[in-house]
Amino acid sequence: MRIDLKHEYPSECKDIYDKTIHPLNSQWRNSQCLDCFCKKEFIKCCTRPTPVSYPTECEKVFDQKTCEYTVVRKDDPSVSCPVYGASGK
Repeated sequence: MRIDLKHEYPSECKDIYDKTIHPLNSQWRNSQCLDCFCKKEFIKCCTRPTPVSYPTECEKVFDQKTCEYTVVRKDDPSVSCPVYGASGK
């Protein structure tokens, strides 16, 4: 007796957050600023790295257009600050 285990996999992936369609084995950044990728078995979305360790005279600022954080001085936002550690991704 032969058992044929044939799996039907989708030919595309649907982003679970913004419902956009993407080809298999692709990567994209969605409208929630999550980095996503899909394989035939799964789809996964991860947050962008977030600065968590930087000088106390500085603050992190999120740019929704680029989906990136910058760390700048609180008293002069034109001056960048060093980042010692980040979380996410």
